[in-house]
Amino acid sequence: MDADTLRRAARNDETVNHLMRGVDMTLQLAERSFRTSNGRLNYGEGGSDETPVVILHGLTQNRQSLEEVVAGLIGSTLVYACDLRGHGSSDWVESGYQISDYADDIAEFVREVSGNGTVVIGFP
Repeated sequence: MDADTLRRAARNDETVNHLMRGVDMTLQLAERSFRTSNGRLNYGEGGSDETPVVILHGLTQNRQSLEEVVAGLIGSTLVYACDLRGHGSSDWVESGYQISDYADDIAEFVREVSGNGTVVIGFP
């Protein structure tokens, strides 16, 4: 890629990012739920049929905290934005709030919903 092409791409990315700021994620993602062996996970799904990407919020947050990330991904991937166990609209359970418990839930989700080739991205 030459320098002019890179500059045009950067301007386009800036324009898209500027336009997408403040866009309500609920307009972009269909709200869904998935029953794990330990309760129900709430998630949003949207985008193209390209590579599935599961994005995970940090502790004490929910999937709405990922709006800007979703806006950047939705045009080129199939996005799944999950509420972890006990967060957002997902079920609260009596116990099981270790990182390994969250990982088990997401592993089930990937096996049953998003499928092979899923990229999982987590945010602190």
